[in-house]
Amino acid sequence: MTSLSRGGGDPPQKRESKAATGVRPSNANIKGSVPDTRVDVNDLSYAIIATQSSSENSDVVHRGIGAAFVGRLARDLEMDQSTLAAHMGIARSTFSRKLKNDEALSRGDGAIALGVARLIGEVDRILRESGDPEQMGESFDVAEWTGQWLKQPVGALGNRRPLDYLDNAFGQETVLQLIRQMQSGAFA
Repeated sequence: MTSLSRGGGDPPQKRESKAATGVRPSNANIKGSVPDTRVDVNDLSYAIIATQSSSENSDVVHRGIGAAFVGRLARDLEMDQSTLAAHMGIARSTFSRKLKNDEALSRGDGAIALGVARLIGEVDRILRESGDPEQMGESFDVAEWTGQWLKQPVGALGNRRPLDYLDNAFGQETVLQLIRQMQSGAFA
């Protein structure tokens, strides 16, 4: 099951490559620079990303989000990473190059990736608030469920798939509003 919380226990281990961390490398070796104290985006749960302020999420984007983060999203959503990247508006060749070279996404693409993570976190929040605790057992995977839902045509979207709305902030906000309306029963 995908981890949806930071939980307690030992602090996260430092990872070796920026592909693994999903963020740009530290600037600590640059003369006169301030040591890098950024949070590894892969250490943040989707629930935390969904509940952080816009300012906090903006800070995460400004620190840099590696192309590997799209790989995490794709695995958790059970989608092909190239397909997800394309639906996020990232050109296949650009995504492949950045992934291969362990490069950060552009700020715009990083914001879109963080927005997809926010959607997963919002579904998690709603299901935990409104769902049947027995159905939300250990085997229930919110990200996997969200991935399946994103692929299905939705009447409230004119029978378009939520997946088709992931490539910009307005589309993602439309999907977030739909998710919140589903919680209240406004759309079936």
